[in-house]
Amino acid sequence: MLTEHDLRERLGAVHVPPSRLDTETMLIAGRRAGRRRTAGAVAGAVLAVGALVAVPSVVFGARGTPDVAPAAPRSTTCAVTGLPVPVGMNDVLVSGIDPAGRYITGFNTTEEAGTNQKTGKVDGLPAAQPVLWVDGRPQRLPGSYRSVIPSGVNTAGVVAAVAGNGKTFDTVLRYVAGTPQKLTTPAGRWSFNQGVYVNAAGDIAAADDQRGVLLWKAGSTTAAKLPLPAHAMINGLSDDGRIIGAVVTADGQTLTSYLWTQTGTASKFVTPDGQQMSVNAARGEWVTGNVWPSGTAVRWNTRTGQFTDLKLHTPAHGVNAQGWVLADDTIERPDAPALKLEHVAGDDEPPFVGFLSDRGLAAGNRLTSDKDGHTVSKGVITWNCADRK
Repeated sequence: MLTEHDLRERLGAVHVPPSRLDTETMLIAGRRAGRRRTAGAVAGAVLAVGALVAVPSVVFGARGTPDVAPAAPRSTTCAVTGLPVPVGMNDVLVSGIDPAGRYITGFNTTEEAGTNQKTGKVDGLPAAQPVLWVDGRPQRLPGSYRSVIPSGVNTAGVVAAVAGNGKTFDTVLRYVAGTPQKLTTPAGRWSFNQGVYVNAAGDIAAADDQRGVLLWKAGSTTAAKLPLPAHAMINGLSDDGRIIGAVVTADGQTLTSYLWTQTGTASKFVTPDGQQMSVNAARGEWVTGNVWPSGTAVRWNTRTGQFTDLKLHTPAHGVNAQGWVLADDTIERPDAPALKLEHVAGDDEPPFVGFLSDRGLAAGNRLTSDKDGHTVSKGVITWNCADRK
């Protein structure tokens, strides 16, 4: 059984490139014994993708020595606040936040769902119910599927989610004003990652690692398959329509991160010599992720090419339009002291903080262990850092 402690150790070591999607998937996997693929399987999938198709690339910025973030002279603390959950829901996980911080998405699952009680093996998706907070008030989102997991929301409250009734997430949903729309896919059997992305316009992108990347334009339920490399993984959809993602060589030894246009033109992220980079999150002109083998969190500017090593040996989960980087329970800011996120007094485990808005609202979960040693959520929490100097 993978515990949250094991998860944090694996991510801290950065033996494989972590991403916001992989982190979220591994966290969920670690909470359920035998219910879904384990963190090891998720990490293995990252390294086991097929042959890399040649991609034209345009190198951003200079190839010189990366800028190193100066040591902050002090840090400021952001207070923690609890969010209510719908009546009758327990173990609710946060899964997204909109850039303005008004909307937050999440979901809950049931302990026994998706497991064959005789064999103990996974025989289907867990029963997952989606949740949307609007100005701090929670509501259940409707859905006629066994499992619905939202992972993207924009400032208009448009939510993107994956859904399924069987063993895989074979459906993508768009929620508009709380009402789900099923988005159609090309012929064949599709199996989507949990990470689906929506931009300010309402366009939605999702990927099947084996079949390709799909894009649904706002107002349309018909998908366009984008001309990206085979086995491309995506980690974001920018407001100007570019795709953030990566490809891995067939031997699993080299991961290269890119920005792609919708016509397939690729711009490669430049890293220091001997380092590889995984892009975990992007917002505006800013991108964050981790480089390895050093294992440190980094910030990268797509307009200037400036690369900053934050010297934090922890996964970078989020970035906002100001260039603030969320790494574990710390927010690193350009030209300003770091912000530390308070822990809830008396909690036996540190919180999981995964999402950051442009206005400095961070969202995550309080964590604890149940009687069987599984890591579960004991509450949804936020930190408002907007007025911190």
